[in-house]
Amino acid sequence: MDISILEDIGLTKNESIVYLTLIKIGNSGAGEILKISGLNSGKIYETLESLKRKGLISESILNHTRSFAASDTSQLSDYLREKQERLKKDEELLLELLPELEKTRKDKLESSIPLTCQGIRGISVLVKEALYHLTSNDEILFLGVTERINSQFLDFWSKIDKITAERRIISKKIFSEKGLAFNSQKESKYCKSRFLDGVPAITVSSFGKNQLLIFNYIELETCTFIKDIHLTSHFRNNFNYLWKIATS
Repeated sequence: MDISILEDIGLTKNESIVYLTLIKIGNSGAGEILKISGLNSGKIYETLESLKRKGLISESILNHTRSFAASDTSQLSDYLREKQERLKKDEELLLELLPELEKTRKDKLESSIPLTCQGIRGISVLVKEALYHLTSNDEILFLGVTERINSQFLDFWSKIDKITAERRIISKKIFSEKGLAFNSQKESKYCKSRFLDGVPAITVSSFGKNQLLIFNYIELETCTFIKDIHLTSHFRNNFNYLWKIATS
């Protein structure tokens, strides 16, 4: 029997090996179990005690020697059912706790203390966090959009554009150079693009009225997230001025 099946239902690797060993050899002492299983002697009694607590093995004493045997195999079903019941209760408790946790998290994000993440994974977390709070009444403004980024980020921003379009959120982008992305988005219904010569290729973006994100794609890519209505408003005012003088 593949021990991974037992591991999948919650047994450790050592527990799985010991349990299957007892299934094969029957009632045995710790020494015999070690000999057949090849496990480290320092963990054998800890593993046996754990299996006893799970109801999967039993212990008896024969001639002053401890001996162990696998319980009826139906105990595996009982163990799995009990685990599922515990997980169900844990899920119910977690669902009750989530609103409080989310409120605490949002309260902390209300401050203007910047959060910085690195790499595609970290940046995607911050972008999706900012996007989560937007509605179709909001807009996203990008200043300094560049195509001089790796293909992972090009694909990522393409997916973000699709998400915002599906949610009918308008994006306005001022590019630092003209390229394929610039030309492909000029006619997009929900994504408007313009070009302004001399704009640095460090993208600054506002998501709605109080979320500001700064992207740096040089060497190790980073994103800094600031939740501050005053800074965001200042950026939006500057962006709207540059939007008027940018060319399509």
